Amino acid sequence: MCPMVNWLARPLCHRYAAAVFSRIQLRGSTAKSQAVCWVVGSSIDGEAEVLGAWSAVPGPWVASEMIFSALQARGTEFIRFCIGNPTGMGHQFTGAFERSEFVASVEQVLQSIQSQVPPRDRLEVSRHLRPAADAENLEAARSELAKFQASRLGERYPEVVQHWSDALAGFVPIYGLHPQLRELVRSADRTAAEVRERLTRAILRHGPFVDADAALDFVAGTLLRTEQSLDRERARALAARHAAQACVPAAPATRCLAVSTLA
Repeated sequence: MCPMVNWLARPLCHRYAAAVFSRIQLRGSTAKSQAVCWVVGSSIDGEAEVLGAWSAVPGPWVASEMIFSALQARGTEFIRFCIGNPTGMGHQFTGAFERSEFVASVEQVLQSIQSQVPPRDRLEVSRHLRPAADAENLEAARSELAKFQASRLGERYPEVVQHWSDALAGFVPIYGLHPQLRELVRSADRTAAEVRERLTRAILRHGPFVDADAALDFVAGTLLRTEQSLDRERARALAARHAAQACVPAAPATRCLAVSTLA
C-alpha cells in the first residue's frame, strides 16, 4: 500500500474539539469538473491535522454521510463542533455525532465574499472585513461592518456589505460560546482557511486534471505537505516564544487566589 493511501486510511483520535469541512471544485481535462472534500480536525489544545480527503460529485454535499461514516470507521467517536456552510450538512452531522454542535464557517463566508471582488481590490477588502470576522460579539461585528460600509470600498461594493450583513445571523451561535470555546472554533477555522489557500494556489499552478482519481491524489499529497509545513512553522514559533520567555527576568512571587475562568 502506497504511503498516501496509508496516510488517508490511518487511525484517527477518538475525540476532536472541532472539525472544519471544506470542498473545492477542480478543472478536468474535459468539460467535466472534479470535486474534492477534505476535513481539518483540531484537538482541545489547538493541534490541527488533516483527517481525510474524498472525491465527490459536483454540486451539493450529497456525500456527507459517507464522510462521517469514514471518520467513524477510522476511530473518531466524537466531534464537539462541526464547522462548515454546505446546506443540509448540519442535520447529517448531528445525526452521526450525538451531543455535537454545527456552526457556520466565518472563514468560508469571507472567502466566498472575496471571490466576488475583482482581484485588484481583494486584499484591501479582506483587510477591512477581517476585524468584522474576528469580532467577539454581534454588536462589534455590526460596528466593524458599518465602518466598511462607510468606506470607499463599501460604497463600491454594496453587494459585499449585504452578503456579510446576511451572514452575521449565522454567526450568532459562535458569539454565544464561552470565550475559550469561541477562540478554539475560530482558530480551527483560520487554520483550515490557511490550508485551503495553499491548496488553491497549488491547484492553480497544476492546471486541469485527467480524472477524479488524479485530482484526489494531487489534493491529498498537497494537504499532507501543507500539514507538515504548518507543523514546522508552529514548532518554530513555539521555540521562539520559549526563547523569548527565557530572556525575561522572573517577577517576584506574589500571593493570590486562583480563580477559574471556566463557566
